[in-house]
Amino acid sequence: MINPISVKAERELFNYLTKNSEAIAKEVQAIQKMGLTEKDIYIKTIMECATSDDPAIRAAVADVQKGLRGQFDLATAIQKLKSVIPNEAAMMEDADGGKLVMAKGWKMPVLFENVPGFKWLGFADEPTKLTTEGIWTAAHGEKPAVIIGGIGNSNIKPEQVLGGCSLSKKELSAQYEQAIVDFFTPIFKYFEEIGVNIKESFGFGLAHSYCGVDKATRDLAETFGIRIVGTTPTEYTQYIKGTPKALDILDGAEALVADFPHPTILTRNISQISDYGTTYGKIIGENNPILVANGGGHAWVEDSGKAIIGLDGSTLIPANLVKDKLGYVIPATTGEGKDKVVTNTAQLLLEKVDGNPFERYKFAFEQYLPSSRIKEDIAQYDPQMAMTTHIHGLLSKAGLIPKQ
Repeated sequence: MINPISVKAERELFNYLTKNSEAIAKEVQAIQKMGLTEKDIYIKTIMECATSDDPAIRAAVADVQKGLRGQFDLATAIQKLKSVIPNEAAMMEDADGGKLVMAKGWKMPVLFENVPGFKWLGFADEPTKLTTEGIWTAAHGEKPAVIIGGIGNSNIKPEQVLGGCSLSKKELSAQYEQAIVDFFTPIFKYFEEIGVNIKESFGFGLAHSYCGVDKATRDLAETFGIRIVGTTPTEYTQYIKGTPKALDILDGAEALVADFPHPTILTRNISQISDYGTTYGKIIGENNPILVANGGGHAWVEDSGKAIIGLDGSTLIPANLVKDKLGYVIPATTGEGKDKVVTNTAQLLLEKVDGNPFERYKFAFEQYLPSSRIKEDIAQYDPQMAMTTHIHGLLSKAGLIPKQ
């Protein structure tokens, strides 16, 4: 024998791997399909729970493994595990009414200061029980007639562009953000022009990250005075835009003071990534429009997927802004087989539609929306026309279109 090479017969393990090869393969494939952060959270949680002496935790872990093999509903199994393990994130209030959030593995807490506009809505531990009406009433006292969402990229990478791109990631991402701003600005100005009070009629749901689609939509909402509700998995909250500051309540240790003066919901623990998608769907709600501005795999699986499958029946309006407005082509998918990944959710949605998904809006746009110079500009881009028409329909239903 050549040390330290093992030649020991391991009959029990060999038999287990042989007899359960198909189930194990399914489990591995299910984990591989998760996003990187979701995979990390899942593996870390399962490793910590695997040695637990608590029979309820061990039973829940066994159900998760069955779920990964297709022998049990995975979402139900994960929620069961979530209900029996200790929380890994918690909130504490400071003397000024601000909310300090801390999670396992963070370097410092995040402080949401008690400033005008901010409201702590809590952790969404059972997001399927949330309602759009309940969220907005708790956040702003009422549900707006129109709630708008935005799904897309945090940043656009030059290497995603077919044939390459001479711009840096920062430059390309800045152009992408501006394209989203340019998409919505004429729409909001049009409704202002025809007499709609958009501050009272509109709401915007977005994530906390101040980059990409979330930066663009937050900037838009704040510019036009539109009410906001924000949500993010706890894992991502540590990266929120903010400034470190020493706090007396932490005996002089630092917290990251968040720059997000809007009502906030967080998701936590093992299911926080998928819970975020569910919570976001609840914030936007039934029949309300979501702009799908490009977007990668997460936008496809968690964000668009949640809306398409119909947890809340939001309406997706895809716009390939990177191609249509910036002139760069990012393919819908790259790779083959198990290596195939979604790189452009908007394009993938467009490719899956038989015909023109915007055609159904054109008659209403031409016949029912009041004419103006801005309307003529909007008519030049089908996704913009569709978004405007959909919003007009919701406002009309609510009796909020002034008589011309």
